[in-house]
Amino acid sequence: MEKVQTIGSVLRGHAALRPDSLALLAPGRVPMTYGQLWRQTVAFGELLHAHGITHEQRVGFVLPNGAQAASAFIGIAAHGTCVPINPDFRQEEFRRELENTRVSLLVTGQEVSSDLEAAAEQLRIPIVRVAPLRNGPAGALDPGRATGHAHRAEQAADDAMPRHVAMLIPTSGTSGRQKNVPLSHANVMASSANLAEHLRIVPSDRCLNMMPLFH
Repeated sequence: MEKVQTIGSVLRGHAALRPDSLALLAPGRVPMTYGQLWRQTVAFGELLHAHGITHEQRVGFVLPNGAQAASAFIGIAAHGTCVPINPDFRQEEFRRELENTRVSLLVTGQEVSSDLEAAAEQLRIPIVRVAPLRNGPAGALDPGRATGHAHRAEQAADDAMPRHVAMLIPTSGTSGRQKNVPLSHANVMASSANLAEHLRIVPSDRCLNMMPLFH
């Protein structure tokens, strides 16, 4: 029986087999390759593990839509449960979202809104800032100084199980009451495979994503 893959294992496989193939593109930026995306994902793993994050814990991220949000999602989901949060929220909305999703850590850009800072301080949730690499490829972020545990971060990405939740999407649906919809690595992989088959996507194709990661 074929093993169900995870976000980390698929990315690592692409980086090993075709490291120079294009992974992320954005207007006005040099494309990011699979090799670069994997190295950034490992760096995210070092950052998250330094804050005690495991595959069972939730990490909120507050970044505007774009290639950097996509690469941050991959970096977080490979090592923990990613919870995208709308950066346009006000303080009370941030507080409700953080309370409801019970995140252990927040990842955001260098510029943090005072509303987010106030909500996180109320709930005693630490914030870590990731800097965009201005001259880097599309989606390039600097998760901070390396800890020297890159091998451990790679192993942690490999240790993810298909049952682990990769992404938590808060949604109210038609009821008006917020629910948290978990998507496991198995769910994400199955959805990706179904889309690729239905749309007949091949490695040379370029796909435009216009949907925000938060709902």
